This record gives sequence, structure tokens and C-alpha cells, in this order.
Amino acid sequence: MVVAKSLGSSPLTPRAAPVLTNPLSPGGPAPALTPRDAMEQTFTAFTRKHRASLNALIRANPGLIGGSFSILIKTAAVLDFDNKRGYFNTQLHRGQPHREEARALHLNVRRQYIFEDSFQNVRWQRDGGG
Repeated sequence: MVVAKSLGSSPLTPRAAPVLTNPLSPGGPAPALTPRDAMEQTFTAFTRKHRASLNALIRANPGLIGGSFSILIKTAAVLDFDNKRGYFNTQLHRGQPHREEARALHLNVRRQYIFEDSFQNVRWQRDGGG
């Protein structure tokens, strides 16, 4: 995904450097951000601003999450639950022959042990237990 942000100047006039802030240092002077940090800050602001549109695009074409929108997996706070669930199911059933009953996976997990129980259930399902 390519993120571009217009700063409102014409292509012929030089632009002033944008003021970048570091959210980790409130109150004092912010240390200079690296170009990578500045790009991540711009990307985060862009995805937050356009969250609804990005999720609508993924809902309309779920293949985007595994392709050109795959960067959003790393910034999962932007994705709505239904898109995360769809991606999870796609990854879970990847490489398996298409069977109608394989589309849904029901897991019984205890809230206190959600990771451990989920892992055990998924492993059991994939190893032929279900």
C-alpha cells in the first residue's frame, strides 16, 4: 500500500518541512524522528483517518488483505473484527481442499486460557481430530 499525503503547496513552490512530533516525549522537546518513524507516523495517521473506507474495501474484496493491503495485518487496530476473522479463517484453511464443512471452526476456550485453548483446538483440528 502506498501512502501519499498532500501538504497543500503547488509543485512549483518549495514546501516547508512538516513538523513531526514524538508521542513518547510529552512536555519536552521531541527528539528528531528518523525518516522511517516519520513515514510510520504518516501511515498511522492516514489509516486512522480512512479506517472506515479501508474496512469497506476489504469487506468488498477480502483478497486485498492477503495482497496489497497486507500491511494492515501488522496494524491490526485499524481492521474491524469481521475482517480480522475473515483473514484468520482464510489462513486457517489455506492449503486444505475446499470442503463446505471446513468453512467454520468452532472452538471451546476458557477466557483465562484463551491462547492456550485456541492453540490446542486449532492444532487438534488440523491434525485430523475434527
